[in-house]
Amino acid sequence: MWSGYLWFEWFILGVSFQVTFDCLDPDGLAKFWAQVLHYKEQDPPAGFVTWEEFLRAHKIPESEWNSASAIVDPEGFTCVLPEGK
Repeated sequence: MWSGYLWFEWFILGVSFQVTFDCLDPDGLAKFWAQVLHYKEQDPPAGFVTWEEFLRAHKIPESEWNSASAIVDPEGFTCVLPEGK
């Protein structure tokens, strides 16, 4: 049964990619993985303090507020290679 999506974004060797999970509770799954991976929930778009403010401004029905969620690595991805340049 489809209910929503959860997005993860990773950066590997300078390439950004996303992984999407089809799940029943995107917000709950996002909170779980954010805690496990030490990530954070994605900030709301510029000009909005909260996601709720954004969703209300775009007249998204409250029944659809948990249809998607996203988490991001707060520090970005860095990798130290063993060989010198």
